[in-house]
This record gives sequence, C-alpha cells and structure tokens, in this order.
Amino acid sequence: MPSLPKGQEVIKEEIVGMWSGTGTLFSAALAPFTLEVSANGEDLVADTHLALQHPIEERAIKGGIAGNVVWFENAKGVDGSFIRYRGVLVGKQLMGVAEVWQEKKLVSIGTFSVQRKP
Repeated sequence: MPSLPKGQEVIKEEIVGMWSGTGTLFSAALAPFTLEVSANGEDLVADTHLALQHPIEERAIKGGIAGNVVWFENAKGVDGSFIRYRGVLVGKQLMGVAEVWQEKKLVSIGTFSVQRKP
C-alpha cells in the first residue's frame, strides 16, 4: 500500500494554482495528472484530471489542509464512489495518494506527483 512521505509545512497560498505531473489509479501505468487548486475562504477547492484510457475528472471537490497534509474529497466520484486525494509537499513537488472507495470498501489506490506550473 502506498503511503505519504514525510512532508514539509504547507501554507495555503503555496498550494493555490495549477499543478501537473503523473498519477496512477486502477492500474500501475503512469498517466498525466493535473490538479487545479483555488481558495474558497479558508477551504480549498480542486479540479482534477487523470488522463487514463477512460479519463477521471473531478470538478470543484472540497479540500483543505490538516497539519502538513493537503486533502480533497468527493463523495460522488467515479461511478458514485467516494474518492480522496491526500498529498504533502516534498521540495517543490506535491506527492500523494489517491483512494477510491465503494460501499465502504477500498477498491483502488494510486499515487500522484505534481509540480506547480509557472
């Protein structure tokens, strides 16, 4: 099972913006992954896109920062499943784990690694 590496302190303003890199989910193959983060008051909101054969897109998913972990969750994700993204800053990368749950069972887990786009 993938786990989060030890991350550094996270400041909301450092997370807001467009990020791109790679991710996995439902298979071991790396695919392009983008994460666009915006602030909504104290909360974060994200749009995600994982370019698999059948792309996975999440729009306006709620998130936040807990300690040094950035998180986003969508209760109505892929096929009505619950999807969670958790990541930490390691240098200039946001590295994390994505989980898909159906009926309280973990059905898929993957990883992502993205860098802020200029």
